[in-house]
Parts: sequence; structure tokens; C-alpha cells
Amino acid sequence: MNFSQDEVDPYPGRSWSGEEHWGRWTEGTKAELRFGLNQPVTSDLQLVIEGHGLINEKHRQQLIIQANGHTVAQMTLSAQSPFPAPVIIPRALVSEAGILRISLNTPDAITPKELGINVDTRRLGLGITSVAIQPVSQDKAQSH
Repeated sequence: MNFSQDEVDPYPGRSWSGEEHWGRWTEGTKAELRFGLNQPVTSDLQLVIEGHGLINEKHRQQLIIQANGHTVAQMTLSAQSPFPAPVIIPRALVSEAGILRISLNTPDAITPKELGINVDTRRLGLGITSVAIQPVSQDKAQSH
């Protein structure tokens, strides 16, 4: 899912900014993505997010990722550790109907104005370029 394209509407009305040339920002402290998986889930899944947090040397961003209401990752984004590695989602968390709802919780969302970056007053958390959900390969699954 490429967030710089007009046709991508991650979850209408759920805390996403409009598209920008590079992607979209999460607005507020929680943004959601909804995936309808059209094939049976037979292995754990891997969530791969490309992007960046609204962070600088003085501001860190907590990120809590949930899959269908269950926390699957919790981390702090900083200038030294800007974005997370892929996150494993246990197949048991995917609904029988193949629905996967990802929540990106950013309790430290802040405005660029508060950070002295510019006059933007939107409370932003993550700048997302793309998101992918893919099966975990057997090699990776056995090493965990």
C-alpha cells in the first residue's frame, strides 16, 4: 500500500492526513488501517512499515502497534532509532473472515509548531510512505 497515491484511503475518517508527495501523516494519537485478506492465513504475518516519526533530538515518539485489538509491538522512536523493524503478527489474531485491523498508537503525537519546525498545528505522529502485510517465511518463523 503506497501512501503517496491518491487512491489509497487507509481507513476513512480514522486520523489520517491527506496525501502528500511522499506519503501521509497519522493525525492525533491513533490511526487505523484495515486489511481484507483474500486468502486463508496459514502462517504468521509480517507487518512492514516504511516512513518516519515526527521526532527530533528533543522529542521521542512512543509507538504501540495493535492487531485486532492485541498489542504486537511497543517501542520508542528517537533520532537514534528512527523506525521499527518488521513486526510479527501471530496468525491467530487474524479474524476468521480474514480481517486484520492495525492500530498505530502514538501517544506523544505533537505539532510541528510545538517543535519549532514550522507553523503546522496538526498533531502528527508518523509519516507513512508504505505499509505491507506478508507471510513470514518458514526460515524466519523457525529462527524465532
